[in-house]
Amino acid sequence: MAGRLKGTPKTGGRPKGGRNKIGADIREAAAKHTVAAIAEIVRIMTHSENDTARLAAANAILDRAYGKPAQAIIGDATQPVTLVLKWANDCGGP
Repeated sequence: MAGRLKGTPKTGGRPKGGRNKIGADIREAAAKHTVAAIAEIVRIMTHSENDTARLAAANAILDRAYGKPAQAIIGDATQPVTLVLKWANDCGGP
């Protein structure tokens, strides 16, 4: 696929910041089941004999009600951040 020449304006495509139509359709379909989904999560949280399922359901409710908790970044503010990526042997990485 050929790229644009440097300095030529972008033409076509979705406007910057525009929503993906397929994503909007999925969100709309999912939104119709929100009440039932929350009710099912509450049922699992209150009636499951499996502690792991109850904890996961409780976390799901809290995440939806208050958002996921912020993840702290811990380190020395005077040092640059280093990112190290490691691949498992079977993933085809280095």
